[in-house]
Amino acid sequence: MLKAIAGLIFWLALVSGAAAWLSHGGEGDRERLGRLWKYASGSRQKVVLKLATPELIQVGDQIFLAGRSGEPAIGRVTRVESPTSTERQLVWADYAEAEFYSSAPTLLSGAKLSLHQNPQSIGWVIETMLSPQVRSEIFHLLSVAFNEHQTEIAQQLQPLLLESLRRSSDVLRADFRQAVLARSDELQAISARYRRDFINPQLTPLLRDEVWPIIQRESRPLANQIGEQLWDQASLWRLTWRLAYDASPLPQRDLTRKEFNRFVTEHVVPTLESHLGDFVDLQKRIISEVVSNEKVRSVAGEGFEQLTNDIELQRVLLGILNDVLTDNPRLKAVWQEVWTSPEAQAALNDANQRLEPTITAIGEALFGNPRKQITPEFSKVLRNKVLFKDQRWLVLHPASEAGSSSRLPPGSSLPVESGDPLAPNPFHVPARSRE
Repeated sequence: MLKAIAGLIFWLALVSGAAAWLSHGGEGDRERLGRLWKYASGSRQKVVLKLATPELIQVGDQIFLAGRSGEPAIGRVTRVESPTSTERQLVWADYAEAEFYSSAPTLLSGAKLSLHQNPQSIGWVIETMLSPQVRSEIFHLLSVAFNEHQTEIAQQLQPLLLESLRRSSDVLRADFRQAVLARSDELQAISARYRRDFINPQLTPLLRDEVWPIIQRESRPLANQIGEQLWDQASLWRLTWRLAYDASPLPQRDLTRKEFNRFVTEHVVPTLESHLGDFVDLQKRIISEVVSNEKVRSVAGEGFEQLTNDIELQRVLLGILNDVLTDNPRLKAVWQEVWTSPEAQAALNDANQRLEPTITAIGEALFGNPRKQITPEFSKVLRNKVLFKDQRWLVLHPASEAGSSSRLPPGSSLPVESGDPLAPNPFHVPARSRE
């Protein structure tokens, strides 16, 4: 009896408090209390979920209404049966049961569910964190910082970069030669194999039968034109008597060579220079015709394919690059010496001070401000990857034509199909400011 009286007093107090809250509260408070009352007093409907194929699902996975982003869930999974496990943890299942709250719309025949699961790849994290809005904001911050500080930073870092490149080029030239010499036997063996299997049987006949005729045909008119011009300018008399003089026992020599040098300087070189444009056009025509030749393209494609698929050649080239660039202690020493010098430290400290506000702003665009709020994107990643929440959800798609659909009786089944993993996450509500 005492317990009953205490319970009655508790409920009377609760109702009185609610009435007082409604009388003094705003419209938003009345709406929230109405929702709470509807949730507590309304009826719930249980349905069977028929999954087309086994899917990862768990008791407690929530159901949302399609097109209602940010709204509360309208149901949840209450039972899962797996052909391989009887546990209530996350399992592969093709049968489940769910209940819909009183806030859910009336279930009609033709309604269906879609099961969504966030991708577990790092690509999803990057895509989520770098949303279009965040990318646009970061690009704007970098553009402003670049325009504001590029001159000062470039003036300080350019000498260091040029010094690093200058000293690195000396190391690279010497070490590249050593790396090639160390593998000379392997490279000669590969070269001999290509001469035997490709150059001699395919490339040489191609150059002789296809490329050389094109060069002859295209260059003959220009060669004839230049030859005629030089012939008209040549003085056979001057050249002949100098040749005869050089053959005589007279003391002066080299008249023929001097005359030939004069002719080259005064006539051959100017004539060739006047045809530089013709030589360029000739090269373009030859290259264009050679490239468009079907046999040339076929042999070149086969040769390129052999090079790209040559495992032995790739191994040798990667070894050279590794010795010269990746695992070169002399190259690392050069960069370490230059960029740890007092001049470099001063330049980097100055650049850091200039860019610190921009770096801080980029960090806030990605993660938020710890004194105020985190970003919606970071909140979504934290809940999903750290707290293991909001990883799966179901979406109810009501029947499209309510007039021709009948109400589903309790215990009926709803089909479940796989949903888009990149669909908008209905769990997320943007964090509020702490201030």
